[in-house]
Amino acid sequence: MNTSLNSIVITTIHCSLYRFLGFILLIASCTNLFITFRYLTSRYFTKTKHFTINRSSPVISGMLFSSTLVIFTTVPFVIMQCFTCQAYFSHEIICKMHGFVCFCAGLFNMYIVALLSFSRYLSILHKPSWLNRLFEQRCDLNVLCCALLAICWTFPPIFGIGNEYVREGVGFYCSLNWKNPSIYSRIYLISVIFFNYFMPLILLVYSNLRVYFTLHHLLKSSKSPKYIRLSKTFIYGHGYLFEPVARSSAWLVDSSFRQCCTWPNHMEMFCGGLGHQWNVNDGKCSICGEPYDKKVKLFEKGGAMYKGTIVKTYTQGEQIDVKVMLTANHKGYFEFRLCNLDASPLADANQECLDRHQLIIAGTNSTKFRDVNKYGSEMITVHVQLPLDVACQHCVFQWKYTAGNSWGTDPTTGQSGAGLGRENETFMGCSDIAILSDGSPTDPPIVIVPTTSTIRTTSTTTKISTTTSTVITSTHHWTRPSTTSQWSTSSTASSTITWTWPSLSTHESLSSTTTTTTRRPLGLTTWSSDFFEYQIGDEVMYDGMKYRCVAPHRSYPGAEPGILTWAWWKPIQEEEEKSTEK
Repeated sequence: MNTSLNSIVITTIHCSLYRFLGFILLIASCTNLFITFRYLTSRYFTKTKHFTINRSSPVISGMLFSSTLVIFTTVPFVIMQCFTCQAYFSHEIICKMHGFVCFCAGLFNMYIVALLSFSRYLSILHKPSWLNRLFEQRCDLNVLCCALLAICWTFPPIFGIGNEYVREGVGFYCSLNWKNPSIYSRIYLISVIFFNYFMPLILLVYSNLRVYFTLHHLLKSSKSPKYIRLSKTFIYGHGYLFEPVARSSAWLVDSSFRQCCTWPNHMEMFCGGLGHQWNVNDGKCSICGEPYDKKVKLFEKGGAMYKGTIVKTYTQGEQIDVKVMLTANHKGYFEFRLCNLDASPLADANQECLDRHQLIIAGTNSTKFRDVNKYGSEMITVHVQLPLDVACQHCVFQWKYTAGNSWGTDPTTGQSGAGLGRENETFMGCSDIAILSDGSPTDPPIVIVPTTSTIRTTSTTTKISTTTSTVITSTHHWTRPSTTSQWSTSSTASSTITWTWPSLSTHESLSSTTTTTTRRPLGLTTWSSDFFEYQIGDEVMYDGMKYRCVAPHRSYPGAEPGILTWAWWKPIQEEEEKSTEK
């Protein structure tokens, strides 16, 4: 076994074929190394330090390290063998080193893939428990255990315990000696195959098949309420404001929102993503979580999915329970804000208005709820104190989630760590609420801005006399707590708003002509994102497939027919196949 490095010339196969096989392995290894290098030097990595601090960062870094280690221990010897036709892996020390590194990396990657699949299964189908927290919040510990387990299986053969590393195949690699007839070797090989290949493979296949068949069953049972929670957990990660329910998520709990305002990406209201928010918009975000530079926001007034319906009514000054659903906990903290729209009913909230009322977390003096990391992927309830001086028929309630999994440096203290910098992933949610001043409940919801489901073109001709004018004055009174020191001795206050416009002369007329046009496709057409009104039974072509509308809705960019819009579109091919089978 102790043979000189240059004394063994390859004679089992022709040298040209040996070089050809060697070049194939070199190209594959160099491609892998190039992709790894490009990722590590990309702007995305250097800007956000993504794999350094992300929840899945230990997995990514571990797999990158193991793959790179295999390349660096294999490529140099393959290069020498290709050009010299010398079997350098016949040297005992080199063979043991190479066999250990490759075998250990292979087992480690197998464990990691099985771990990822099982973690995915837990987050989707398993009720939140200690298992979810273990696999999601302690990912670094899981990766370390995988590495130690791989070393425990691959280190003993270096010293001939159980088995040994020998050259295999045409000489490119060293591996275990599968021809060793000893009883210890056979026990070792059987144990390796069972515990390190069959067991992870069974776990991997089981986890992915369970997820696949559950999704398949979900698509067939899309109208069943028990699958709503699963669909929002599986298809979209992160989280959303559940109570008071956000505008983008209201369709989950209120059937009146489903026809006009179903938004499959309701759990991804993250300002366009970390890179877009900070590289393009300098950290700015719309009030409901859409990209700040988006020309038309779907969930702000004037948007296609804005309704203005009051989803929750509270009492002035009370402590309320705010519920946030997280399916991917990124640490960080929550903030809650409020904007009163009574003084400007034709406008929507803006961030300046919301910042005037940063709500206090009940029982604290802080506006930040920092206990997010104590929870897993589950419903989080936060007790929030409403202001004593705000009562409104229409307020906008905002939830802001600043994640804490991005590496950064605190500009004040200079300390570096997770969530300490300015550039952190941000999630937003806004809901429409009312706050009563007298404590009486309100049963029916209040629709502030009625919406229409058609596209209208309106022309109006009006004749107005400018000789006289009409003045209307509106005075609103409210009660302030007289015991609060920040108020004056007066316990009541009022505000007056005056509108003035020209009056209509009695001998002049007001005429208005309105033309309403509803744009709907006739017959089989290509799907369009131009806000068409699709009705049940409409058939469209998209991406080479035919779909039939199963629920009336209005199209928009991003709502293409497919698996994510199963509530609206169903592939016609599936129906034809079922009818053929019958």
